[in-house]
Amino acid sequence: MKDTLLICGNGLDLFHGLPTKYSDFQKYCKVNQTKFYNDLTVLLKLSDELTSVDDLWSSLESSIGNISLDKLLRLANSHLKLADFKEVEQTTSGLKIIKKENSQIAQIHASALMRVLPNIKIELKKYLKTISLKDVFPKKMIESLLEMTVKIVTFNYTDTFEVVYRIPNEDILHIHGDVANNNEIIIVEKI
Repeated sequence: MKDTLLICGNGLDLFHGLPTKYSDFQKYCKVNQTKFYNDLTVLLKLSDELTSVDDLWSSLESSIGNISLDKLLRLANSHLKLADFKEVEQTTSGLKIIKKENSQIAQIHASALMRVLPNIKIELKKYLKTISLKDVFPKKMIESLLEMTVKIVTFNYTDTFEVVYRIPNEDILHIHGDVANNNEIIIVEKI
């Protein structure tokens, strides 16, 4: 009798040997999306300067949620160049540099960095579409669970249940969206 609701997360895909950890996404970006990788890494370091880049990527959602806006503005200010200054004035103690609208320039730099965040979903979706399920086979343990299951709630973006176990799409709720049906994917970030 089918009366069980199965709720699963990334463990299912990992159990099947799929590279679906954020660290796998990091490796892909480092090789295939270098600018995105570098820009996002700069932003992630604003969440915790002491944590390694690999750990920040591994916990991508919480790292994004912990990005410090103060640190972002300081970083943006630190990238001001001589061209960002209005004029140089001679004083009795030496040269005095008068800045242009410093806060506006810093905001422009910060804004350029922040444009990376919306691209996370786009780049993650591209990466997930590279993952093939053609050599993934059903596992007995999962099949036995599915014999009792009436509906599935999954936090995975992949269509492992549909492809590998032939579960009809209408019996599965992809709580964070899914790549196969070209739905928007959701990345939860701490607010």
